[in-house]
Amino acid sequence: MVASECSPAMRSIQPSKSSTKRHALSEGQSGSGGGCEGHSNRRVAAEIGGVMSCSVIRESVHGEEVIVLGLYSPWRAHKEAGGNGANYPTHSARILDVKYDRPSGFPYFVDFLKAHMRDGRVMCIVPSHDPSAQPGALAKMAASLVAAGKCDDGAGCLVRHTKIQKLSAGGERSMAVHLNSINVTQTEILAGRAVILMDDVMTTGTSLRACKQLLIEAGAESVQCLALGRTPLQNPF
Repeated sequence: MVASECSPAMRSIQPSKSSTKRHALSEGQSGSGGGCEGHSNRRVAAEIGGVMSCSVIRESVHGEEVIVLGLYSPWRAHKEAGGNGANYPTHSARILDVKYDRPSGFPYFVDFLKAHMRDGRVMCIVPSHDPSAQPGALAKMAASLVAAGKCDDGAGCLVRHTKIQKLSAGGERSMAVHLNSINVTQTEILAGRAVILMDDVMTTGTSLRACKQLLIEAGAESVQCLALGRTPLQNPF
């Protein structure tokens, strides 16, 4: 995992623009980070209990800031590059746990967010591609953060009303696909509030950007996008 390359010292994120708003997460000293095409980033690391955990990568995607908690190597790409289970990056493995709703992924991310997420925001999540899908690990993570008093519950604000093709299976990665298939509900929760919008993996950022647009249009004052991992654009699996 790339976090080991960076300093674990922690400090507050300073606003990147002339604004009094504070960022949703705290971070450490900046380190050199290799971004992917179309993205710029600044990477820092965090350490919890002496064990390296997530890192904080501040990405700029089409002018929108996204906080990413680490790099994600899809299993297929890892195997095609000659890798196996023994050398699969821990952060990527925990993301797969989240995707398949396995319990080992839950504390890895929730403990980090509890330690570093600023209080008082509304937590929303990018909805599944399938409206019939049961609430998954992202919804459970959001509920745990709400129960810990870290944020207010907005997990049900974004609702997919039309099934779309799963993006990792080759679905169209466009803003329009999401804007035309998601509704915003419970708008009273969002009115004038700062929102954290969470997704599991970002590749092009279109899901996050579309949902951010919908939340702003519904009355949110600001939206900080957060992804558990970022897939390199050259391997959009």
